[in-house]
Amino acid sequence: LAAELARRYPLELNAAMGVPRVIRTGQPEWRREIPSDAAVSLARTPEDRRTLAELGLRSYLCVPIKSRGVVRGAITMFHAESGRLYDENDFRLALDLGQQASIAVDNALLYQEARGAIRLRDDFLSVASHELKTPLTPLQLRLERMLREAPPDEQARKHLETAHRQIRKLAMLVDGLLDVTRISAGRLQLELEDVDLAELAREVVARCEPEAARLGSWMQVEADAAVIGRWDRLRLDQVITNLVSNAIKYGAGKPI
Repeated sequence: LAAELARRYPLELNAAMGVPRVIRTGQPEWRREIPSDAAVSLARTPEDRRTLAELGLRSYLCVPIKSRGVVRGAITMFHAESGRLYDENDFRLALDLGQQASIAVDNALLYQEARGAIRLRDDFLSVASHELKTPLTPLQLRLERMLREAPPDEQARKHLETAHRQIRKLAMLVDGLLDVTRISAGRLQLELEDVDLAELAREVVARCEPEAARLGSWMQVEADAAVIGRWDRLRLDQVITNLVSNAIKYGAGKPI
């Protein structure tokens, strides 16, 4: 019956009492006892009078739902056929319920804002990563070609090797940024193939040896046999590289 009345009569936002007033003022309302003819007097048609009389509303509470100082809505409670009347304890409980609902709404708004911020971050990272990747690829290929041509000047070769390592490191960082956006969007795909973990570990160590030597660490891979598995070679390379890089960084010149 109440739902039918609410459907036929949407809230009048300028009403002097009820939900509209609570939303406008942010102040709760409590009618311990509703006179038997009060609700019926609000009816607009004989049918509505019958419906209101049948509802038999006896007692009423309405509390606001606030979030960040703004009233977002209200919770309304009635006693009818039970004949009960809301007392002081009920009023305090209703205020607490309104406060809990307000916290829930506030958390939902914060979550929505956080999702929006994450979406903006991912969009930025995706664009930035692709823009960075564009000049890195030809630069890396050019350095590899120069290294293959083996410049006679040993000092120049060392500089080229250092530049090549830094470009590879930067490329991996860019790939990491791309992975962040793929993971957030649920689009990260693993390219599985047969990979020898021992061989891959040796490749990573060979790549990192100059940096380890610079910091006084000696590196060795202990793997007597191949360790074959179905893995994503690039991701596994990233994992081993991170482990080795941390070992070099925090190894304090000890063997790795």
